[in-house]
Amino acid sequence: NTWLQRASFPGGVRYQHASLVIALKAYVGLGTDENVNKDDWWEYNPGTNVWTQMNDFPGAARASVSTFTLGNRGFVMCGSNGGFFDDLWDYNQYWDSWSIRASLPGAGRRNCISFAINNIGYAGLGKGSGGIKQTFYDP
Repeated sequence: NTWLQRASFPGGVRYQHASLVIALKAYVGLGTDENVNKDDWWEYNPGTNVWTQMNDFPGAARASVSTFTLGNRGFVMCGSNGGFFDDLWDYNQYWDSWSIRASLPGAGRRNCISFAINNIGYAGLGKGSGGIKQTFYDP
């Protein structure tokens, strides 16, 4: 029941960023500092208390994304940089590489909800150009 100070995030102050965990390592990136949308991607190793900058996110810089993890893969989707995105990106931690996987049906959105159950990703809700979204999807 004690909090310990760990290494500070080296990517600067930001909010509406992405975060996920793959195989005991945390990944943080994207987001905004209010003036600039970010596309960087960082790995945190709690065993060594060290942050390492990884390959940047190859899509458009953005904030308000959604994430989930399936096995040893991390997924980053949707978000906004003024417009709304509907893309789903797969991050491979072993190769430190990104690949585009799909588009979310029902138009782009920010602040969508995503999670995984039994190795299946689910996503939906959020806000798009037409207002609040109430749709939810699985593969």
